[in-house]
Amino acid sequence: MLGSLAQDRDRIERELAEFSEGLDNKSIRDLQNRLSEIHKKRLQILSKLRPTAKEGIPIFISYAHEDEKLRIALGKHLSVLEREGLVTAWHDRMIRPGQEWKGEIDSSLDNAGVILLLVSSDFINSDYCYDIELKRALEHHENRSSIVIPVILRPVVWHKTLFSKLQALPKDGNPVTEYQNQDSAFVEITEGVRFAIESYLAEQT
Repeated sequence: MLGSLAQDRDRIERELAEFSEGLDNKSIRDLQNRLSEIHKKRLQILSKLRPTAKEGIPIFISYAHEDEKLRIALGKHLSVLEREGLVTAWHDRMIRPGQEWKGEIDSSLDNAGVILLLVSSDFINSDYCYDIELKRALEHHENRSSIVIPVILRPVVWHKTLFSKLQALPKDGNPVTEYQNQDSAFVEITEGVRFAIESYLAEQT
């Protein structure tokens, strides 16, 4: 069942990433609604598989839609942490039709234990990502209410940005697209997220 839901999720996300410009608003809303329902079903199944586990630390993924294919690929790797009950990942494609998108984003960002910034030229160029989500994320980082992790997707000048003081992933801030095998980069990112979460949980005990 989980495998079938994961396949449906991946197919819908590919449609949204590749064909969104050719889809009408109703078709996009239908796909987003189906994606949200799949997400809820997966969490229900996972909770039954691990009835004594918590839902996991919420992860908020901040990204530019131009990087959606890379966000989808990262999500597949992060799913292993979801299966372990460590995290539940959220991004704006999970906003259901009829919901007020800004309120949903603000609420999910404020409730996140981990905030991943998927960094690229499009991310830095996005007024919403850089001037709103990023600044709000850094406020949470300063308050120690969230762990903020820059994930360098594509080559871009980021060492003088607002988040340049934060340790980035993959290792040494090498861009994902510069890896000969991008799966290796996503493995480093997933392991880095796991380490950050386990260190954070250890500090709370």
